[in-house]
Amino acid sequence: MSLRSKLLSGYVFIALVTIGVAYFSLRATNELNATFDAVTQKSIPAINALTDMRYYAILAFGHASEMSLAVSGSIAGNLDELIQHEKDELSEAYKNYRLALMHYQRHLKMRNGQTGAEQSGSVEAISNRLLEKI
Repeated sequence: MSLRSKLLSGYVFIALVTIGVAYFSLRATNELNATFDAVTQKSIPAINALTDMRYYAILAFGHASEMSLAVSGSIAGNLDELIQHEKDELSEAYKNYRLALMHYQRHLKMRNGQTGAEQSGSVEAISNRLLEKI
């Protein structure tokens, strides 16, 4: 074999190896992206719903505290109007909390496996106790 044909076969071999590595890298990247998308689509909406639930629970606590301050006389103004305003705000916060809870439950039910059901059951039990207080 001549030197030229050896070099040519070496280049062909290197090209085939490069194409093979590129192909398998592309497939692996696509699989990782698909896995990431699947995990993200199942986890992120539930995490966002939990964040919303936490926000509305804190908001409800804030409005209940303001109502307590209004009743104690610490806030100046028409007592009936202040109390009615805080009641309306509290009702709105709990309504939004319920919506976030339903959103969370819907996303957790989409998950497969017992872990999602256990998490959903635990959050639902605590949420029901919170919602019973109003």
